[in-house]
Amino acid sequence: MSYITVNEELRIKSCSIEDLSQETKEMFVKQFNGDPIESLTLFYDQEADTVVLNRDNKDYNLYELTAIAYLDPDNMDRASIRVKAKELIKETADLLERVVSEPRYA
Repeated sequence: MSYITVNEELRIKSCSIEDLSQETKEMFVKQFNGDPIESLTLFYDQEADTVVLNRDNKDYNLYELTAIAYLDPDNMDRASIRVKAKELIKETADLLERVVSEPRYA
């Protein structure tokens, strides 16, 4: 696999789905309950001891920033990141639920 270094210190790299072997793609699809390989955001390559981001993911930049912030050795507030992420998703889902309850979506 051909990885591109994103952050050497934090051992974060990226690759395109095309860079993955068919065997690796099938493994990921199986691990993630049959979700399409295109939905892959990142994975941990244990052999290379590196986090690998999927460059083809539409939200690549968000996942890159999240991985860098979360893996930063000076970040002593990872629990806060996890709580904020859950709150953000809940707030977003709550708002979207209100939207779909509007007559035009019913």
